[in-house]
Amino acid sequence: MKKVLISILSIVSLYSVMNAVTYVSVKTDDGQTVVFDAKDIAEINYEETNSMDVTVSGKIGNYTYVDLGLPSGLKWATYNVGAKSAEETGSFFAWGETEAKATYSWSSYKLCEGDESTLTKYCTDQNFGTKDDLMTLETADDAASKIWGDAWHTPNTDEIQEMISGCKWEWKDNQNGSGVAGMLGTSITNGNSIFLPAFGFITGDKQSDKGIVGYYWSASLKNSTNAICISLTSKFIRNESVKERSEGLLIRAVAK
Repeated sequence: MKKVLISILSIVSLYSVMNAVTYVSVKTDDGQTVVFDAKDIAEINYEETNSMDVTVSGKIGNYTYVDLGLPSGLKWATYNVGAKSAEETGSFFAWGETEAKATYSWSSYKLCEGDESTLTKYCTDQNFGTKDDLMTLETADDAASKIWGDAWHTPNTDEIQEMISGCKWEWKDNQNGSGVAGMLGTSITNGNSIFLPAFGFITGDKQSDKGIVGYYWSASLKNSTNAICISLTSKFIRNESVKERSEGLLIRAVAK
């Protein structure tokens, strides 16, 4: 991971005698130096992370991302929606809902009227509700966009496959001594890395498969009652897995 070293003298000079400072130089541990005009700097923040194996390439809004060198240029968030670090759980969401909740079931699902045969949106079969043939989450129903801003979205299956194919994957039983298990992906292009923890899923109010399986929603519908998700275990990471849309899964956001 690239480390940024900013001298105390530069920071003190910047804030105490701004008129006397022309430039602030930032030297990284790979020997590169980046020079900023002091008058263009509004704020300096220093952030620490326990995720030593996880690359932070930059920030969009308030959220950090890793550049995995993917052909599309897509940037992947370094932690889950609702989390603050790579090893934290984050929030569970039913597919197409934008708020976490206590119970995940068809009776509490906002895009139906009580059960799976009364769907009000994203329905491909009239036997399951109001048929609209929508197959991809719209921004209004995308938790990543609603919570993190329009620059972010839940990835579709093509974007997920690009990320999976673009990395070499290794199961971690105890990521960075955190006690959290999951898959660490290292880019085959630039060596940057991403960690996807295995926190299972929620049905009703019960969390299952914690530490064994990780599930992450895609933005893509499989059929009226199911959506496509990432699944990962100690043996594999896979696109095109399927879960009922009423269940609670995690979301790893992406940005262009």
